[in-house]
Formats: sequence, structure tokens, C-alpha cells
Amino acid sequence: MVEGSKTFELDPKKDAKTSGKKKSVFSWNVNDVLRWLQKYHHMYYALYGELFRTNDILGKVLVQLTTLQLDQMGISNEEHRIDLVEKILKLRLRHEQVELKLLRKTPQTPKIS
Repeated sequence: MVEGSKTFELDPKKDAKTSGKKKSVFSWNVNDVLRWLQKYHHMYYALYGELFRTNDILGKVLVQLTTLQLDQMGISNEEHRIDLVEKILKLRLRHEQVELKLLRKTPQTPKIS
């Protein structure tokens, strides 16, 4: 695929927030992924947003992407692939830290002897 700066609209009905709480990145839909890309990495959104939509990149897929997979998606610029993977890994780490905190806050059920 050719890199381009094609613009497209996000679906406003599909929001990353539900009832005031942020969804875990692991449960993001394609629009949530695109919203993150647009909000925090606008240049990559402009260049590659359509590739993320076309390849149906969900949150659980996003956090596992490699530079090779980004290349196969059509992102030919090696520096962009490396930078994107770094940003994705940071996102994954932040969300895993939140998940860990939530797990620690969850009351333990007593063992029945």
C-alpha cells in the first residue's frame, strides 16, 4: 500500500468511554484505536489511520503489533514503524499498570475449607 494522508471521519457513536469510565485498551474497537492515534499521534493518524481501519486493528491487536506486522500493513517507513511500536508499548504498559492496580483493589474471596 502507498502511504498517504487520506482523511476520514471517526464514528461519533462509538466512543472510548462508557458510562464515564475509560475502557481498557484490550477491549478497544477500531474507532477507539483511531481516536487514540488521532489524539496522541496526529501525524501517524493522518498518514496511517486508514491502514489501521482497513486492517481492523482492535485494541487487543494493537498492543501486540510488531514492526514486521506494521510493514506488512503498508507502513514502509522504518523510523515510523519503530516509533509506533514504542508508543504502542508505552500505551500497553500504562494499561497493564492500571489493570494491576485494579486487581490489587479487588477484594479477595475467602477460601472455604
